[in-house]
Amino acid sequence: MATRPYASGLPKKEKWKVPDISGAVIQQARESELLNITRLIHLTIEKCYPAIYPDKVVQYFLDYHSFEEVQRRYRAGYMAALHGYGEILGTGFVVGNELGGVYVHPDYQKKGYGRQLVSHLIHSAKEQRLEFIWLDATPIAKPLYDRMDFKLVSPMLQMVDDAALPYFKMEMHFNLL
Repeated sequence: MATRPYASGLPKKEKWKVPDISGAVIQQARESELLNITRLIHLTIEKCYPAIYPDKVVQYFLDYHSFEEVQRRYRAGYMAALHGYGEILGTGFVVGNELGGVYVHPDYQKKGYGRQLVSHLIHSAKEQRLEFIWLDATPIAKPLYDRMDFKLVSPMLQMVDDAALPYFKMEMHFNLL
């Protein structure tokens, strides 16, 4: 597969050292970690999204998750980081009633870490006394959210120039009694 010329605008990390995840911890992200969180998001998009989305849509996601947007979300709400031996291997946020930006390093997907991150973010939303949360799920992530009892609100289709970006609006309501 050819390398795609995505313009993330971020300096590339020389090497992604992927540690043993057995000692992983999820905690609130720190502002000093935002560049590495953005790199993780971009790495995950660049490795996973070309399997389901055209190049224009992949670039749209890279732009949507720019360093400035990651920083804005961090400052506007709660952002979690999955740490494993000093590396950030996953992330996600809750801003207002939106849960989003859930990304796990490609080498650690399908091992339960995405579920752990989402559970952590749901707990954060409940601590904030939110009545519900909503999210936009990619076709890749929808099965995870289905298993976690998010309800489908509507399948969506957005056009990025002439490229289709299908996704799913989903939500979860809480009983706060």
